[in-house]
Amino acid sequence: RYAPLALIATLTACQVPATTATAPAQYVVLANPDQSPADLEAAIQAAGGTVTESLDGLGGMVVQATDPDFLTRIQATPGVDTAPLTPPRPMLGRTITAAATGDDSLDANLPPKPGPEGEPYSGYQWGLDLGHVREAWKTGFKGRGTVVAVLDTGVDAANRDLAPNLDLAHARSFVPDEADLVDRNGHGSHVAGIIAAAQNGYGVTGVAPDATILPIKVLDATGQGNDYGIIRGIDYAVSQGAAVINLSIEGLWEQDATGKRLRAAYAAAIRHAETRGAIVIIAAGNFGQQIPINGHYVLPAESGAGVVVGAVGPFDGQNPGSFAFYSNYGKGYLNLAAPGGGMGVDPATFTPVVHKTDLVLSTWSTQALPHEDQGFQFGAAPHMFLGGTSMACAYVSGVAALARSSYGPIPPARLRQILLAATAPGADPTYYGAGIIDAQKAVQR
Repeated sequence: RYAPLALIATLTACQVPATTATAPAQYVVLANPDQSPADLEAAIQAAGGTVTESLDGLGGMVVQATDPDFLTRIQATPGVDTAPLTPPRPMLGRTITAAATGDDSLDANLPPKPGPEGEPYSGYQWGLDLGHVREAWKTGFKGRGTVVAVLDTGVDAANRDLAPNLDLAHARSFVPDEADLVDRNGHGSHVAGIIAAAQNGYGVTGVAPDATILPIKVLDATGQGNDYGIIRGIDYAVSQGAAVINLSIEGLWEQDATGKRLRAAYAAAIRHAETRGAIVIIAAGNFGQQIPINGHYVLPAESGAGVVVGAVGPFDGQNPGSFAFYSNYGKGYLNLAAPGGGMGVDPATFTPVVHKTDLVLSTWSTQALPHEDQGFQFGAAPHMFLGGTSMACAYVSGVAALARSSYGPIPPARLRQILLAATAPGADPTYYGAGIIDAQKAVQR
């Protein structure tokens, strides 16, 4: 079962509703790219299924079946794999937050702190210094011409820091009960702002402030979604010309037949996106666990495809490159590390010790609904401090946009090489992967 991302997470089993004769089960059926749609549909019908929707980009189909033996028969078809359509569940990568007020000031006790680029609060964005983003901007590359798809809770189009860089004409929702793009949660707007908040003399700045954000809503106001919506979103993002796809999403699945099929479906979707020109950046997750976890998959990060990002951050303003204890880690699991926010732990109570400015400052949603998450109160605000691997993932997506604006429309495999090489040497790969991303190195040829 997918669990909300927390500092300490409890692993639970996934329960999939049993198939009955009166309640058809639904599946995503993926086939070998060389297999024709007609052949795939014929195989599905022969196995006892009915096609309800075609996934043209992925070379797959959505299928209903009442026959309990359908899965066994279709799995026996050469070149075919399946994944069940799972019920909605929490999928957000949030750990901890410090709220901003709903007006244009961040906090009554937090005065403006302009950065060199003139944004009134970008002086609080310590990650721009850690990753040498401002030095990268001096080369003249700020992400122009690169479309970054953000698969999340939507986006706040009314936020003045986001509006200039949003492509709303091609945005889309895959959330059945939220057909609009309004971000009623805030998480998607925070991620989008880290990537590409505009340099417009208001609020903060994104890592790639000239890049274009393509919002694709796959999570609802409560942060819930399903794997099928995410897979559809990946396919749609590529069809709309996204060069970078940000997945600040993750959860936990048992390594049973269902988990294995979902893992294969994510891998197929991500690899197919790469063959069509998009690099996929994925949050490592905030369980604070070494990966692999016995008996469980962390998905989509553990699909074996994409670029997986862990988090670093300071404590009380010191050592911003320190590994964040909430971040998942593991040699061979993490590809990169990036600013996600830092915090300490009270040794007496084992509770987090948080300094607001150690977290990541970005945009939030002025249309977020009031809600509580892990003991923190959330509501509408133009900006927010937040910590998690979601933030680190977005940071790397921003650097990917900078690199692509520098090198041009290069293949995802080459862009991946550039990102992995754009780090400081000597980091422990268990906690940092190839190292902490360095934007200045990413734009140097």
